[in-house]
Amino acid sequence: MARSNTTKRKAPRKAKLAKAVLRTGVAAAAAARPDMQAALARRQRVDFRDPVMRHAAMRAKGIGLCAFLVSLAAFQRGLGVTFHYERASSDPHFSEARMQGGRGEIFSISDGVRSHTFSRTMGDRISGTANAVADDKHLTKSVLNRAGVRTPEGIVVERGQTVLIERFLALHPEKHFVVKPETGSLGEGVEADIPAGSVMAAAARHETGRVIVEEYIHGREVRATVVGGQCVAVSLRLPPTILGNGRETVAQLITELNASARSDPYWDGLTDEDMIRPYLSLQGYNLDGVVPAGTTVRLSNTSYGVQHEDVTDRIGPRVKAIAVKAAQAIGLSLCGLDVIVTPDGEPVVLEVNQRSYIGMHSFPCSGPGQGNVVAEAIIDDYFPDTISNRTHPGLVFDFGAVRTAMQSMQIGTVSLPVIGADWRVMRFVEKGITARTLVKIYEAAARVAGVYLVSAPRVEGGFDLCLTYAPTNLRRMLQVLPPQFRKSLATRAQEIGM
Repeated sequence: MARSNTTKRKAPRKAKLAKAVLRTGVAAAAAARPDMQAALARRQRVDFRDPVMRHAAMRAKGIGLCAFLVSLAAFQRGLGVTFHYERASSDPHFSEARMQGGRGEIFSISDGVRSHTFSRTMGDRISGTANAVADDKHLTKSVLNRAGVRTPEGIVVERGQTVLIERFLALHPEKHFVVKPETGSLGEGVEADIPAGSVMAAAARHETGRVIVEEYIHGREVRATVVGGQCVAVSLRLPPTILGNGRETVAQLITELNASARSDPYWDGLTDEDMIRPYLSLQGYNLDGVVPAGTTVRLSNTSYGVQHEDVTDRIGPRVKAIAVKAAQAIGLSLCGLDVIVTPDGEPVVLEVNQRSYIGMHSFPCSGPGQGNVVAEAIIDDYFPDTISNRTHPGLVFDFGAVRTAMQSMQIGTVSLPVIGADWRVMRFVEKGITARTLVKIYEAAARVAGVYLVSAPRVEGGFDLCLTYAPTNLRRMLQVLPPQFRKSLATRAQEIGM
C-alpha cells in the first residue's frame, strides 16, 4: 500500500486556535436548510425491524455500523459508493486512518459530478481547525465557554501536578467530580461522581497522558446529533441496570441482560468486567454476590454499557438550540454532543464528537427510533442537489461482504451498484426444505445477470430475499434461471410492475 510522505506541521498554540475558531467558525457554520428540514420530514423512514434490513445491520455491527448507515443512505438515493482499503495517500483528511480500510469504514460517495470521502460519519469537508479543537476536550470547553455555551468547570493536568488539583478542589469542596483522560472515547478511563477525597487517587491511576478533572453535573444525559445546522436526533442515555430476584448472582443477571445484544446492531452489552467492578464495589456488591429480590443495581456511572431511548420528539427546544449553537461555535457541520440536562432544565455540554456514533438513533432500546434520518441528513448536507431525489427505503446491501473483501487485503476498492431511475426493489420469502438451494440458484443467476441480491435467514426457517434490478437485468436473470424456478419469480416481478 502507498505511504504518505507528508511531514506533520507543528500544531498551532491553543490560544490562537481557540481565537481562530471563534473568529471564523461561527461565521462559517451553516444554518439549517429549510429544504433539508422538509425532506427529512416527508421521506419514508427506513424500517430496521424489517428482517433483511436488520440482518444487514447486524452484519455491520461494531466499528462499521456508522459506515453502513451513511453508505446505505447514499446507496438508496442512487449515488455511487466505493469502499477503500487505503485512502491516506490521496486524501490528507484521513492520514491518521491509513490502515483502517480493512474494517470497511473508509468510503467515498459520488453524484457523478463531485465526490466526498468519509471515515465512518466524518466527511472530508471538516476543517483542520475544527477537527483539532474537537479532538482536545479542554480546548473544546474553552471555545464553547467563550461562545456562551455552559460546560463543567474543570482543569487539565499533567501527571504529578497535584498542587493544581488541590487548588481546584479547594474551590469546590462540596462538589463531586469526574476524572478522565484528555483524549479517548466510549467511557474508557472515566471515573464519575467521585468525592473530592478520591480525586487524587483517581488521577494517579492515569499513568500516561494528560488528565481532566472537572465538576460532576447531576441530571439526565442525552446524545444530541447536529447535521447541517439542525439537531436531527436526540437519545436519552440509560445506565445499565439489573433487577435482583434473590437467587441469581450479579454475573448471572448480567449474562441475561447481555442476551439482547445478540440481536442489537448497536448495543454491545457488558463484556468488560474491569469496567463494572469498581462501581459495583461502591454499592457493596461483587460479581459473585446475589442481589435481593426487587433490588435494582446500577452497573456503571460512565458511558460504558449505556442503552438509549429515543427522545427526539420529546426533548425541549432549549437542548436542541444549545446543541446547534455548540456545533456552530466549533465550525462543525456534523457532530454528536454529550449534554447533561440539569433538574432545572439547563443544558450543559460535556463533550463534542466530530466523528460521532449514530447507531443509537437508529437502534434505541426504547422509543420509536429515527430510522436512518441522521445518515440521510449527512447526505443532504454533502449533496444538497440530491435532496429531492427518489429514494428506495427498502433497498439494502451486504456490508459484511464488503468488509470481508477489504479484510483480505487483496482488494483495494469495492463499489456498490449505482441505482438508476428505472430500478426496482423486490422482496419475497422462500420457505421449505429447498429454500437454501433455491437461494443459491437465485444468487448464481443474479450474478450473471447483474441483479443485486441480498438474503437473510429467518429464525423459523427459510430466507427473506431482496432483489434490486433494472428491468433488462431481471429479464436476463429469468432467462438464466432453470425453467422450474422462472415462473414464480416472473409472477412476483409482474405484481410490482417488473
